Amino acid sequence: MSEGVKTDTYFFFLSAHHRRARDNLLGHIKALSHEGANHGHIAAYCVALITTAGCYLECRINEFWLTALNNGMISPRLTENQKARFKEIARSSDWKMKKTLEKYQIALDTLGLPVFDKGASPYQGAKTLMSLRNEIVHHVPYETELLNNNRVSKRPKLEATLQTLIGKCPHEGIKSFFPENCLHQACAEWASKTSQMFVDEFLLRTGGNTKDSISGGIFRM
Repeated sequence: MSEGVKTDTYFFFLSAHHRRARDNLLGHIKALSHEGANHGHIAAYCVALITTAGCYLECRINEFWLTALNNGMISPRLTENQKARFKEIARSSDWKMKKTLEKYQIALDTLGLPVFDKGASPYQGAKTLMSLRNEIVHHVPYETELLNNNRVSKRPKLEATLQTLIGKCPHEGIKSFFPENCLHQACAEWASKTSQMFVDEFLLRTGGNTKDSISGGIFRM
């Protein structure tokens, strides 16, 4: 290519598709619940929604870092020092080991903005959502024990948190809370709302569009 010829860089942003899939799935779950559908049918949609809500969080921050690393095309515009810092962090040996929510915190800190309070909303909700997503994606059978004629799993921390957030399953005959007893409409609504609240708060702090208007597809820089 001859010197002086300008080229464009293209990226494919997937987060908008995850957001759209999440919202469409929630609509289906509400319709099925209204129709009194079989719990297993509703639970299947809930699995998909929780998974894509977690993917939305992960894709959204990866896209933010991508734009920060490519000419600083985020709002607000990056200073040269900030650009250099983003590149330094992304090139570090432990970057690939960073968890999704850590990437949000590091981005805010690098921009000199207040990080999320890990003990409060919306961080706590996002943390619970990612834990639930991970349990579903990497699920392995686990033991339960009988207690007062009810089955109780040996993963009490996540279950206790979820029960506080979404309540008991409205369907009868479900023996254990996780995963069967938490996969219902209230859980789907919570997962959808939680993922969007966290992203919206991040965009608000960084001066981005809180409507999260990046459309799925090709993005040119």
